[in-house]
Amino acid sequence: MADYYLLRDGKTLGPFRAEEIRAWAGTGQLGPADLFCPVGGQQWAPVGQWPELSAAPPAAATPSLSTGLAAWVTRGWQMVSTDAGPFVLGALLVMALSLVTLGICGPPLSAGLYAMALRKHDGRPVQAGDVMEGFKYFGATWGLALLVGVPVAIVIGALAAAAVVLAHGKVEDAMPMIQLALQLPANALGLFIGTVLLFAIPLIVDRGVGSIQALQESWAAVKPQFWSYLGAYFIFQMISGAGAMACGIGVLFTMPLSIGCIIACYRTRFPAKG
Repeated sequence: MADYYLLRDGKTLGPFRAEEIRAWAGTGQLGPADLFCPVGGQQWAPVGQWPELSAAPPAAATPSLSTGLAAWVTRGWQMVSTDAGPFVLGALLVMALSLVTLGICGPPLSAGLYAMALRKHDGRPVQAGDVMEGFKYFGATWGLALLVGVPVAIVIGALAAAAVVLAHGKVEDAMPMIQLALQLPANALGLFIGTVLLFAIPLIVDRGVGSIQALQESWAAVKPQFWSYLGAYFIFQMISGAGAMACGIGVLFTMPLSIGCIIACYRTRFPAKG
């Protein structure tokens, strides 16, 4: 299948895969003025005039784990591997500055990596310094972190306190129970929250929305197919964590790779506005 460029508001975007474009068409995210042209072609036409883009059954237009995961991972790999230098240096900047600032710069700089991935996906050049763009979203990213972090801390603290009570107040004796009580719930809670927030940071960066709206729109997008998106998010996290197996240094590549996969997934649900 050919890839296609999108002409929107006088700007050429892409290229995008045919399945991405079918997904946008199926969810009403294309306007009548949007035109497409295959890579290497010269003719621009609406989506309906390209059989490859309009012949798919409605079910194929909805992102899912079975139909979308391979494409998202492949697209993420293409994005990051073709600009590995800037992405690795960008990840190094994120980790170094987050460490130096005791985590204060972590949320906005992480958003900067998402901004890099969005630029690359949409056909624009990237450089390591693009991560600094994340500081434009300092308030929104920290707002999102607090919206999620405070309730999670309360839940985990309550579980730890319950374990101490069951151990008759002896913290030392309660440690094995605390670890058991926290490990599985914490992992499950983290997976659930990560799925709910799958599109939150991309929405902040791409659409300029606030933390509350980003959370609401992300949840609205993943809710109809929550379990499929949860499976995809789990795979993305496994990709990110795989770098730790290479003495930790591999995470400088796998972290932006996982973000690239998330952005590829995001663009199937929220195409560029131009």
